[in-house]
Amino acid sequence: MMSVATSVEEAYIAPGWLEAFLPRRDRGYLGVVVGLAILAAAGLGAAASRSPALVPACVGLGLFGVVISAGDVVTRRIPNKLNAVALASSVPLLVLARTAGESPVTGSLATAALGALAAFAAYLALWLAAPAGMGMGDVKLSPYLGAHMGYFGWSCWTNGMIYGFLIQGAIVLVALATRKLEKKSHVAHGPAMCLGAALAVVVAL
Repeated sequence: MMSVATSVEEAYIAPGWLEAFLPRRDRGYLGVVVGLAILAAAGLGAAASRSPALVPACVGLGLFGVVISAGDVVTRRIPNKLNAVALASSVPLLVLARTAGESPVTGSLATAALGALAAFAAYLALWLAAPAGMGMGDVKLSPYLGAHMGYFGWSCWTNGMIYGFLIQGAIVLVALATRKLEKKSHVAHGPAMCLGAALAVVVAL
């Protein structure tokens, strides 16, 4: 119980707004983040091009995914401020996607909301069962990703969850095989979650 309480307390100690979005501000880090953000936003935006109303939500998913993943790799945590802004942005963008004209890609705001709740419940259960396996920031990230996956239906939601864990497993295996990781080391889970969700959305599109 002590480790769980400690993790919860640490999860609520958030840095300032600038540090939340950019924990490092050297040219190398900024260049990588900006480059990957452009690629992710362009790729997801292009995937959604058949449905113009979906483009802003998909671009946002790409941008936030890169910023969250890069920060998680560097700091091994995802600040509350960043998760809150990402989740708040998903509401108007998904509403826009559903209401701004006809679209060849069907989506549901109801399943988006249920997907957010289901993802949060699943990750919270995993965190409670093994708090050392992931951070509370990952749990708080899950509703944002779950909403986007759920918007496209339960098949997309299920695929995104599975992809995330498969990608995480592959990252761990490669790191262990190359001796870049010790068995008890913590591996950031946010990047795999974001990549899994993005992949599931692209497949759904």
